[in-house]
Amino acid sequence: MSAAQLRELFLRDRLREYFLIRLLADGTPVGRLYWRARCFTSDASKIDWELNILLAEPGVRGRGLGSAAQALAVQHLLGRPSTRSVFAYTAVENHAERRALQKAGLHELGPLPHPRYPVSVPDGDWVVYSTRSRTAAD
Repeated sequence: MSAAQLRELFLRDRLREYFLIRLLADGTPVGRLYWRARCFTSDASKIDWELNILLAEPGVRGRGLGSAAQALAVQHLLGRPSTRSVFAYTAVENHAERRALQKAGLHELGPLPHPRYPVSVPDGDWVVYSTRSRTAAD
């Protein structure tokens, strides 16, 4: 991507917020975390936040860094008045990420496609995790 495209993606896209994850000891970047706003109800003021993480450095996986980052993001997003829920999905066979999502406070809802979270996913078997909804109607 060009510098202008990257600026647009990371600085002007108000539906997504991106964060670079670094190890504190030496500052090495190891991955990224972002969330984006989704609206799956007729009430446009209620947001379902899609959480996404990538730990690109294999040597840091399995240390709790991903689940800790996701837990902080969930806590932050649940503090927003417009939040209806926070959700994430992963491949069925990605057992490490499934455990990380549970540690972050999300609960397995089942396979995708899912009626509550109508998201398009690549071919394969996917499972969705979510916080509990904040509205009684859900």
